[in-house]
Amino acid sequence: MVGAPPRSVLLSGLTVAEIVYVLQEVARLVEATISLASVTLDDDAVIRRTLEQYARRGLDWPDAYLVAVVETRKLAGLLSFDRLDAKLGGCGSSGGSRDPTVIGQ
Repeated sequence: MVGAPPRSVLLSGLTVAEIVYVLQEVARLVEATISLASVTLDDDAVIRRTLEQYARRGLDWPDAYLVAVVETRKLAGLLSFDRLDAKLGGCGSSGGSRDPTVIGQ
């Protein structure tokens, strides 16, 4: 699909719904896996909070992880170069497209 001509691939609403459903099922599977008594996480609070951010806010995993680290470690903020503030609803400030964004100031 990457090399396909513009507008040559039809993605129906039903297909998008199926993709979303599968992703939700994957999140549930991850949650079930990390809840097993035999599983130990290297940073339980951060990983669980990441999963919550991923599912609730629709952030991609790396962004959800960064937000979870800031929240669980009670840090003052986060410096981001990828417009994370826009993904979080505009809670940061940035001077331009190449300027860093500071979250949580």
